Amino acid sequence: MSELLLIAVAQTVGGEGGAAGGAPGQGSLLGSPMVMMVLMFVVIYFMMIRPQQKKVKAQQALVASIQAGDEVVLNSGIFGVVKDVEDDIVWLEVFDGIELKVLRGSVDGRFNEPTADDGDSDDESGEDSDHDSGDGPIVG
Repeated sequence: MSELLLIAVAQTVGGEGGAAGGAPGQGSLLGSPMVMMVLMFVVIYFMMIRPQQKKVKAQQALVASIQAGDEVVLNSGIFGVVKDVEDDIVWLEVFDGIELKVLRGSVDGRFNEPTADDGDSDDESGEDSDHDSGDGPIVG
């Protein structure tokens, strides 16, 4: 009895005496576990990792482009106008005469569009239309 069991195990492991067509496990290429793992990694990369990298780059570009006069919101929810920008420090005016010293990286969004020229404003009405525009923050 044990001889029959040893012969059956040897045939299974050795691949001898298999069914017509070859050893078991020789299926399609997509049936291979290695190929399936690579495909899963590619899907995860394009669905999760790559969009996150784009968000990080957009946030870094936003933080690098902050200049005096920008209306921003911090990641803590504080709104204000940038008065001065040093290396990694931003002086933010949150109320008339009240300024906060915050890290540049804590800026989460900008409410005004960055302008190419620092000169004239096309706003002829004389009132500050940025506060009631209804638009959300410009993030990344």
